[in-house]
Amino acid sequence: MSITQIRKELKDYIAHGADKKFLIMVYAMMKAYGYEKELENLPEEFLSFSKEELIARANLSDKAIEEGNVKSLEELRKKMKNW
Repeated sequence: MSITQIRKELKDYIAHGADKKFLIMVYAMMKAYGYEKELENLPEEFLSFSKEELIARANLSDKAIEEGNVKSLEELRKKMKNW
């Protein structure tokens, strides 16, 4: 199936039969894909962590969660508006 055919089928399905769950899923994939494209343009030093650094970051995150040091989705959304 060509890209043109896929695009047409998706447009038709979205326009005539897609339910809320499908639309949310496609939207999330679209946003994630755009985010990955942004990451491709970042300098390598922003993306490379050693195994030890990743483990240390994961351990810090686990500790923060155990201590209840977390933010709600609403708090994160408010904070993101100021980035």
